Amino acid sequence: MENIKQINNHDICIKEYKGQRVVTFKDIDTVHERPEGTARKRFADNKKHFVEGEDFFLITPKTLGNTELSEKQTLENDVKSNRGTTFMTESGYLMLVKSFTDDLAWKVQRELVNIYFRVKEQSNIYDMPKDYPTALRAYADEVEKNMLLEQKNREQQITIEQKDEQLDKQKPFVHTAMLIQKTKDYKLIREAAKILSDDGIKTGEKKLYDILRKQGVLMKNNEPYQRYIDAGVFVLKEQIIDTSYGGVKMKNTTLVTGKGLIFLNKKLREWLELEESDADIDLDSVGSSLGNDADNEYACLDSM
Repeated sequence: MENIKQINNHDICIKEYKGQRVVTFKDIDTVHERPEGTARKRFADNKKHFVEGEDFFLITPKTLGNTELSEKQTLENDVKSNRGTTFMTESGYLMLVKSFTDDLAWKVQRELVNIYFRVKEQSNIYDMPKDYPTALRAYADEVEKNMLLEQKNREQQITIEQKDEQLDKQKPFVHTAMLIQKTKDYKLIREAAKILSDDGIKTGEKKLYDILRKQGVLMKNNEPYQRYIDAGVFVLKEQIIDTSYGGVKMKNTTLVTGKGLIFLNKKLREWLELEESDADIDLDSVGSSLGNDADNEYACLDSM
């Protein structure tokens, strides 16, 4: 019969409560071939270690009246007394038979777990609806569950894509800002062009000079106008060089400061009409990345 399982050559009726299979003390004594009352005594001796609702259930006729019909039918033959009947869950059963150490006990435990308890977990996957309305409800529940799962996955994907897009946009500034923080020396125009190129602004030394002269940042001799020096964008370094006729002369070299690199990073994108739009950044984030003191300094640069 479908409602009977054979364990150690003994038949026991399938009993279910709250969605899981349970056994009585009589079932345990029978399959383990122990004297009647053995399992009940072991339970009574160690009852403090068992948790009701997890390791066992005490079911009375009144409790049984509120039980789902399909489960009630598996229990009613064992629930007679108003004092109730104790039913052991899988965890309770395994705790109870810890002291059963004979060879037969090991065999029975394996059979009871694999053939009786675990089969319920597997069969739940394939439970067939009892009638057409139940089938419709089950189908609707499954569709709704899948729709919610798909919606959640789409929202997570959108969030990931938005974060990736934000990181891509901030990447150029992060690269420059990290370099500025680690480097305290000034950069030649050639070196500045290389850093800006790494940040997505494709410009070499010659092109950078041309742009800065055209935009009124550098004079014809490639020296910055005074207001850009005062703002900390550039510095002039004086050098003494030998001439071909044996003399010496002074030469000024234009160097870019860390602040100047950020200034150029923003302004070049504007001047080049955001040709590298995929690498565009928001200079408002400069202050939050380099510190609050930077906010006012870069704000004045932004107006230049």
